[in-house]
Amino acid sequence: MIHYLNRDEKGDFLPNNNPETTSSDWIHISQANEEDILHLAHTYHFPVDYLTGAFDADEISRYEKLGKQYDNTPGLIVLLYPLKTKSRLNLTEYVTRPLSIIMAEDTLITATHDTPEFLKSFMQVDDDKLNNFKTADQFVLKASMHIASLFITYLKEINQSTDDLEVQLQSSSKSQYLFDLMELQKSLVFIDTALKSNHPVIDRLKELEDFTANPIDDELLRDVMVENRQAEVMASQTYRLLNQLSSTFSSVISNNLNTVVKFLTSITFIFTIPTLIGSLWGMNVPVPFEDSPFGFWILLFGTVILLAVTAYWMKKNEFF
Repeated sequence: MIHYLNRDEKGDFLPNNNPETTSSDWIHISQANEEDILHLAHTYHFPVDYLTGAFDADEISRYEKLGKQYDNTPGLIVLLYPLKTKSRLNLTEYVTRPLSIIMAEDTLITATHDTPEFLKSFMQVDDDKLNNFKTADQFVLKASMHIASLFITYLKEINQSTDDLEVQLQSSSKSQYLFDLMELQKSLVFIDTALKSNHPVIDRLKELEDFTANPIDDELLRDVMVENRQAEVMASQTYRLLNQLSSTFSSVISNNLNTVVKFLTSITFIFTIPTLIGSLWGMNVPVPFEDSPFGFWILLFGTVILLAVTAYWMKKNEFF
């Protein structure tokens, strides 16, 4: 699907109803077919892989032809952004998807497989002008800021889920929590990899005059760098915590299993005593109390006393 947008007098973006005859200020592509991709690449004179990379889940962050020496050639920036979704086990997981930003001479072109919410907010009429941008460079900075903030938001959610898991582990060792932990670790690998992939792209921006000449843009770029750095530190810290939690979880499960086995073994040992006594007194040989009318009760009372003493001794020595 292709969205053709034009900027109105207030700076908001509105749909361009005649893209064939009227140039568009912003073109956004999602789930486009090959014909659409080839048409845009031919019209705006850029390589096809500028767009196809946006629909490749394994694409990495990168940039091409940025700087004054490429003024007449469309530049490309690919950033990875986080996305909350459901896994095949119907558990919440966080993955990353590429966002391609193509800066042609008079037109901004973006492409993603599915349009994220922060991009939709750019397309909507914004009374507060928070997401308005005047140039493609400002769009890159504001989109980068949204992406970094989104990473931090999702990392906080992962931290909260980690805290919840830690509480659950104190009272249970259900396998469901293992799957939850597995999804969190998997999500964190995606996030950590994406942040490290975005880092050199953002570093590249501070070397370009287009992103630093304007004091407002320069300040925004610094905020982006700080926000991205914060996300990287949070991801690294959360990754270590999850690894520690995973190790602790394994130890807890092993300890719980040992406790159960020890308890069952102790119970089995205790109830072996009356079985042994009953077997000895049931043999066809002379045994004590066989001629006494109270022999059964004496034997029963003695067995109970022996069981109680054995159970007390095992409890005292923490066998169960």
